[in-house]
Amino acid sequence: MPKHNKQKLPNTKFLASVCPHCERPMTFVVDAVHILPDEGPPEEYTFGHCDTCKKPAVFFRENMGDGFEKDSFYRTYPSQDRHIGYYLPEIVRQSYEEAVRCESAKTWIACVVMVGRTLEAVCKEFDPNTKSVFEGLKSLHVKGIISTELLEWATELRVLRNLGAHATSQKIEVFDALGALDFLQAILEILYDLRPRFEQFKKRRKAAS
Repeated sequence: MPKHNKQKLPNTKFLASVCPHCERPMTFVVDAVHILPDEGPPEEYTFGHCDTCKKPAVFFRENMGDGFEKDSFYRTYPSQDRHIGYYLPEIVRQSYEEAVRCESAKTWIACVVMVGRTLEAVCKEFDPNTKSVFEGLKSLHVKGIISTELLEWATELRVLRNLGAHATSQKIEVFDALGALDFLQAILEILYDLRPRFEQFKKRRKAAS
């Protein structure tokens, strides 16, 4: 049986993470830390609550040989796993689900790259002749498929994807990747769920009148 080492914190500690209830980066008050030292690698579980909404959360990180501080906190409760319950073209869904798997694995650079790949798949789905994400987004905007606001969101995701895809000194932070997935999911929801449902809504209203 592994030995459990539960640390008592002499002073209140905090960590920053995205609160699923507040839906934005928040400060979490650390209530307790539980370490499994005999695991390979050692595992650390941090129990805390959001300083704003007071909802609880559990965070996980590992000691890969140079201390827990070198690892990023990953929220295990509430689960960070994402799910889309509406239709997506196959290549769009494959790319999106790969981005979610990268989020679960805490591979933030790979995550933003897959966010960019999903955007590229969306562009090619609406305009098969597009040669780049930049060109594709402009085409979608000109055709009225995406609004000016969605173009701005998608452009920021494209820029972030380029940072992840090329060797630069600029670091991809956890909040960059999580935010990119949040905005990507919103774009997909508008294009593939809300817009088709609104068109059906208009048709029903027209038929009824």
